[in-house]
Amino acid sequence: MTRGRTARARAARRAVLLAAAAIGAVAPAAAAATPGENLGRSLNGGVVTDGHRTAAFHLDAETLRIVRDGATRDVALPPNCSPSTAYANGLGLSAAGGGQLLLVCMVQRPDAAPGQLAREPRLIDAATGVMHVPAGIAEWRTQPESPTVYHFDGVGAAGISAYAWDHGRPAMPVARDWRTGALLPQPGETPQDAGKVADLDRSDGVQRMCAPLARFGSEQGADWGFWPYQYEAPYGVGQQPAVGPIVVQRCGERTTTTIADDSPSLQIGRGHVVGASTERRFAYAFGCGVRLDWSVVDGGRTIGLLDDAVVLAELDAAAGGSRIVRVPLDGLCARAATAGRTVVASGGRDVTAAVRALSYADTPTGASARRLASLRVRAPQLTLGPAGRTRLTLGRTASTVRWRIGDSGRWRAAGESGRGWRIDLPRLGRERLLTVRTSAGDGEAATVAVRVRPGRR
Repeated sequence: MTRGRTARARAARRAVLLAAAAIGAVAPAAAAATPGENLGRSLNGGVVTDGHRTAAFHLDAETLRIVRDGATRDVALPPNCSPSTAYANGLGLSAAGGGQLLLVCMVQRPDAAPGQLAREPRLIDAATGVMHVPAGIAEWRTQPESPTVYHFDGVGAAGISAYAWDHGRPAMPVARDWRTGALLPQPGETPQDAGKVADLDRSDGVQRMCAPLARFGSEQGADWGFWPYQYEAPYGVGQQPAVGPIVVQRCGERTTTTIADDSPSLQIGRGHVVGASTERRFAYAFGCGVRLDWSVVDGGRTIGLLDDAVVLAELDAAAGGSRIVRVPLDGLCARAATAGRTVVASGGRDVTAAVRALSYADTPTGASARRLASLRVRAPQLTLGPAGRTRLTLGRTASTVRWRIGDSGRWRAAGESGRGWRIDLPRLGRERLLTVRTSAGDGEAATVAVRVRPGRR
């Protein structure tokens, strides 16, 4: 298959550098600072994370910073293991996973005269900071006259993965056990292999996903290939064919939720998935269906997961370069519930309306937020009081509130302001759908619904 297959399979690795497209890129000056913990300045604006416990980035050409379980360790690097060297692109940090950091270095070839170098992978134990050479290094060695060039893209507790390029032929995925040097199996590239993903934490290299999860694949000519997919039970996140939307699947369910139009980079972790496109970086919370968006203008496409937080790069126009910021995601679902909460009361009874759409500014993360997964929630039922007068109590202050009865009724303005509003419903002969739209400044808006039925008048 052509280049499309390469891009699809590369994103299927569990631990990837989501900032790869932004390394060395120059973007306009940043806007307001992103709230969060400053982890330090990155040499090239890049950071790798394993989605759980570890993040790492180049402080400078000689120093690597490792953040693991809340502790920070700075590790001295040998020469020619930094992206700032004069050699070809692709040196330095490449991936994190399984307690290991993967680097690519230019090192002296053992079978050549002094000064003749080769690109080779090196591993750093994230817990100790000790660098070691993976087994089977001779098989990984990229030599100047070699027709095969390896682009390393993943590491786990058992294996290293890369793409092998050879004289313009389609890139082929390859993985080896870094403990033994043995080749690791790869998920197949046929429709029958859709339920399998690569897993570098396993000695057999492949994990079968829970039903009915399956990677999205498509034909291209006489070949077959899969699009980017990330899996961590009970969720799978993948891109649909033909550069289609990004959707979430869940074990035991056949319904899916679309969370983004496109993202060439995905990483799944503890309760979240993050991604990046040409326009935005995003994080999606599985538990409440809320997506956070950060502009790429403020820091390129750098984003990763670290425990219950995202790690972002933010351009620092005054000092130059980028700082790496850890932004906690805890409390996100509770804030979304408050933002979208609308209590509808009439005749001494009240219900909490079902959220149909929600967007707001999530101040603790500095992101714009949208609730995506609540669209299938059935609207609750409320029996109206004798006068038909209905009160609305909002979770957030609104500047305007409008309402209508039915799917095609005329929109009307509600009375009062702030969080307490009043609507006077017409006489109803049967149960109808009441839809309420609230809005405030800076694009904050919500649409909620309640099924109302007539009571005694």
